[in-house]
Amino acid sequence: MKTIISSIGFVALLWIQGCSDARPIPAYDMVDPVPSGWRMTPDEAVLAATSYCEQSEMTSHIRLGPPSIVVDEFDGERLWYLGYHQNSTMPGDHFGLLINDSTGEIQYEPGE
Repeated sequence: MKTIISSIGFVALLWIQGCSDARPIPAYDMVDPVPSGWRMTPDEAVLAATSYCEQSEMTSHIRLGPPSIVVDEFDGERLWYLGYHQNSTMPGDHFGLLINDSTGEIQYEPGE
């Protein structure tokens, strides 16, 4: 019985933490193909987005899963797009972060 209660407590703790975990994230399997010759790695892009979430306190009350990651070049700029989906079916339950690979600038894209 103690083991079951401990397990439930551990799972609840992981669920509550959301995107506040600052450990390196193995993001290479989340983007295909992995960009070559870019300044940021997939891990660095995810960590930059996680840091942005924490500093903005935009996700302190919600739980986010891993983002979907898209990389693209537009008008000579290399861009990372990280899409986050909340556990909801409400309109606007998602948002994206657009990261400029060369400057590291992050732009928030609200969901509709």
